[in-house]
Amino acid sequence: MTQTPLDDLDLIGLTTKQARKYANKHGWNLRILKNDGVDTVRTYDYKSNRVNVEVVLDKVYDILGVG
Repeated sequence: MTQTPLDDLDLIGLTTKQARKYANKHGWNLRILKNDGVDTVRTYDYKSNRVNVEVVLDKVYDILGVG
């Protein structure tokens, strides 16, 4: 599967369920790093196909990067 460039992902405003489905369809795994202002438990392993996001009220608010 070809991975869509991160800058072309249109995740902002999607629910977490929609965002996971959309990310997977475009070759990415979704990881929530912040949920309603609270940092989530995370590992520090790097994965080049994982997009990190912040979620507010079950919608993607910001893309925080790759890893």
